[in-house]
Amino acid sequence: MKFFFSDHFLLQVKERRISKKLAKLVYLQAEKKYFDTLTKHRIAIVQTKHLGKTRSIMVAFDAIIEDEIWFVTVYPLSNEEIEKRVKQGRWIIENEKN
Repeated sequence: MKFFFSDHFLLQVKERRISKKLAKLVYLQAEKKYFDTLTKHRIAIVQTKHLGKTRSIMVAFDAIIEDEIWFVTVYPLSNEEIEKRVKQGRWIIENEKN
């Protein structure tokens, strides 16, 4: 599998101090995946330690072909933000690991 990074993603990893390695782990170990009906990107989320706190980290991505994943953006978000986007219908659950 090959990972590619948008310019916006590369800016966000610097600003938010999230490594590309962590972003790849979010994608690979996603506890939840969604489809964002507004941006048309897919979303992967993992709860992990980031800057000394346990936070949910999301990665927005596009799969151009099966073995190519393009990361669009990455950022920490709260469970309330996730719930709000799901409740509003913006994010549709694709899968959830048990």
